[in-house]
Amino acid sequence: MDTLARDEDALAQAIWVQYEVPPMDPSKPNGSRAKGLTLNRGTHDVAPSPDPRRRGTIWLAGSASSSILALNTLNPDPKTRTREWVIDETRATINVAPNTLVERNGHLFFTELKGDHIGEIDIGTGEMHRYLAPTPAQNMHGIAADSRGNIWYVGLIGTVGRFDVKTKTFTEWTPVKGGNFYQLRIDQRDRVWVASSARRMLVMWDPKTEKWSTYKTPDNIRRIDVDSKGKVWTNEYFANAVVMFDPDTQKMTEYRLPLKNGNPYETCVDPNDNIWLENAEYQSFVKFDQRTKKFTYFPYPDLNAHTPDMESDAKGTDLGAVGRGDHAVRRRIGLDAPGLLKGVGVDLDDLIALAERDPEGGRIRSGRRRCLAAGLRAEVCRERQPDDTDTREEQRDPFHQRPPAGIMMAVRQPPDTSRHVIQPYAVGRSANSFRNSC
Repeated sequence: MDTLARDEDALAQAIWVQYEVPPMDPSKPNGSRAKGLTLNRGTHDVAPSPDPRRRGTIWLAGSASSSILALNTLNPDPKTRTREWVIDETRATINVAPNTLVERNGHLFFTELKGDHIGEIDIGTGEMHRYLAPTPAQNMHGIAADSRGNIWYVGLIGTVGRFDVKTKTFTEWTPVKGGNFYQLRIDQRDRVWVASSARRMLVMWDPKTEKWSTYKTPDNIRRIDVDSKGKVWTNEYFANAVVMFDPDTQKMTEYRLPLKNGNPYETCVDPNDNIWLENAEYQSFVKFDQRTKKFTYFPYPDLNAHTPDMESDAKGTDLGAVGRGDHAVRRRIGLDAPGLLKGVGVDLDDLIALAERDPEGGRIRSGRRRCLAAGLRAEVCRERQPDDTDTREEQRDPFHQRPPAGIMMAVRQPPDTSRHVIQPYAVGRSANSFRNSC
């Protein structure tokens, strides 16, 4: 492993927010005694709602709880902000492992890694329906919607399918023998792009010709996204690189990450066409700037985590579900102005006010103690300078020693304004962090 040199200027412009889902409810069908299954709160994919009426809602695929969750990030009450739909499989005693999801036209659609269904939730009524796909045991692992509202999906066994929402019918293809299709994206021209983690290939469906084309990649690829100009971006998990494919010139350009053995797992394009990569080996989100060709690492607020899926909402907030069971979703948020959380619409003064009137008696504290703020747990301090212990902690390798339960974020009140500003300090990792918890 290489040493990660943090870009403190970049980190000072970003804030981590983590939300935790409620514990498993034993009384529900997926509770601790559910048909003898052992289920927990492991999450996989996330999907921010594109509907302005559901601003702040994030959908979660509960792959370890056999359920779908909706998390309202604008609701500070951890007891009421999460809603859950449990998937009841009547054919067998299994966790159907909902894996990927997409919202379109007031409905949420999801795939099942083990249940072979396309699921549909009517968001207005809350009703859930499931539709059995033609090919059994295809291990659905990707989903997307085209401009007509059709739902596309892929299977790890090399299948690609289309579900007609109006007629409730399926069409399936096997474009290339030996494919292991992991994820897909649909571009501005309704072309379907599919990433294969085997045989080094990128596959494309052209709706005009209704034919499949295959393009050779430098190495095997895992996940995929498309930028605003129609360029296709995909990550080479085993080659520690991200690849850009230009459909017009059919040229592929490979960009290797600066730190060795990073093996990026996920690729995500934000509204500014920055490319974001999940880098669990270095416990970071990594931003690749297309213009400058610069990589910037944003370390996670805590260690030993993995975010198998990343999405970016319309405001540029990067979202990722944490694979292990304690956190549901984490957000990397930029600062619009000092103290204003971009994409959340909450001022730091408001967060501190919540802490100061916490009914459980929590309050803002300096040093390394944490405060409870009506379900919002924040690491904060005021006018605090790092001591010798902090300096020594900063010099340690942050990827082999867990930092203390200390200040992931520092808040300082300047004398000439009523708004708080973010200042990084040399305590563990200096990436700013709020943790929103139950």
